[in-house]
Amino acid sequence: MPSGHTTKLLLSTGVACLGSLQYGYHMAELNAPESVLSCRDNIDGPGPSWFIDHGYSPCVPLDSSEIGLVTSIFSIGGLIGSMIASPLSDKLGRKNSSFFNTSFFIIGSLLETFSNNKSRLVFGRFISGLGAGSSIVNTPLFISEIATNDSKGFLGSLNQFSMNVGILLTQLLAVRWANTSQWRYLLFMGFLIAAANIVGLLFINESPKWLVQHNKIDLAKKSLRDLRHPDDYSDEDVSNEISQWVSEISRSTVAMPTIESESLLPSSSDDPIEFAPKPSNITILQYLTSPEYYNSRLIVSIIMVGQQLCGINSIIFYGVSIISFLFPQHAVSLNCAISFVNVMVTYVTATIVDRAGRRPLLIGSISVMGIACLITVHGIVGEHSYLTVFAIFLYIAAFAMGLGPIPFLLISEVTQLQATSVAQSFGTVLNWVATFLIGYLFPILHTKLGGYVFGIFGISCAIVGISVWYLFPETKGKKNYGEIFGVMTRLD
Repeated sequence: MPSGHTTKLLLSTGVACLGSLQYGYHMAELNAPESVLSCRDNIDGPGPSWFIDHGYSPCVPLDSSEIGLVTSIFSIGGLIGSMIASPLSDKLGRKNSSFFNTSFFIIGSLLETFSNNKSRLVFGRFISGLGAGSSIVNTPLFISEIATNDSKGFLGSLNQFSMNVGILLTQLLAVRWANTSQWRYLLFMGFLIAAANIVGLLFINESPKWLVQHNKIDLAKKSLRDLRHPDDYSDEDVSNEISQWVSEISRSTVAMPTIESESLLPSSSDDPIEFAPKPSNITILQYLTSPEYYNSRLIVSIIMVGQQLCGINSIIFYGVSIISFLFPQHAVSLNCAISFVNVMVTYVTATIVDRAGRRPLLIGSISVMGIACLITVHGIVGEHSYLTVFAIFLYIAAFAMGLGPIPFLLISEVTQLQATSVAQSFGTVLNWVATFLIGYLFPILHTKLGGYVFGIFGISCAIVGISVWYLFPETKGKKNYGEIFGVMTRLD
């Protein structure tokens, strides 16, 4: 059944993706200005600074361990934010949760911007991390619940695309503002993005799936009508889509009210849905222990941990530092170019993922990343500067082709409806733990092993790629968990 992308659907997706954009922005905001922020370097700015004129210090003295703390505390905040995101999103709704998440970005950005000491900077980064962790759970969940079946791949990939836009934006702004007098403007921009997010949320509807799960059928119908194109989607189509959700909820094996689910499946738009069961809340303990969710746990664990253990954040966190050893005068500009490639390839992937499929893109992406890691080892160890930069560009492009955008999209597709929010939290928590490990261990391993550290990432790529090949089903074009796995049994 064809369905066009309405203005409301695109607006809702765009507003939701602002949460992911802020995640990427805050993750990379200290990459370029690290040396001037920490008082290690003194680089004159091209113009006046409001902050210097009003008595704020030109830098915050930080040694190398304190820089590591300021950088990694964001991941700790993200980890906690991801843990609270599922119950928050289930209770408040996807839209109201976004308001809550964005408030963390507002507070965190202001604390960072006006910091004159380490403690306030650390606390601001932690608060921003809370917002990032919550948003990265809520955003893909919201997009998955408003997208049409044939556009889930494209719209879902915009989540990762927005993260990369956030990373690119901070790199572009750093070209002008990564100096002693203006670095605070980089941090203040996080506040402005969050303010725009708050305004955008005023103009979108709640997720119709969430409304169905909470027995608000009339509101769900209204929300769904706004999201679907009237020329392609009749009132009967709206009722049928809602009926599919109700049926999926009704088939849940968890404790639920006893109902006759067939009565919830109208034959036409004149036979309206009058009641939908509200599913019992799925706890993280139920998700982790019930055999019903084995398939989801296995796939989510592999892909969300594997995404990070393949080494992407060694470049996101430390790209400028790595490149500065090769081309010290052009490190920031080259890092911008890397981020630009990341954005463009992610967008191209978004346009083809619904045709090419998730599994082939993942396997191709991981394979090329592994090859790029081996080339990087050879380039760094052999001191081949241009070869190393080429390998890093290839690595980033390969990541953007599959392992970047697809994991967050995949979680909701391989999980039963009643457990999607818990699965998003579970997967994102694993992702944050792996992110923290890479962020903390990479400088240590790079110091001890030099370029050979990328060989470890290459081995990780091989392990993850083999796992995807043997264990992952194709989810392209499938409506729900039942269609993806055929029968609801464990993977053998």
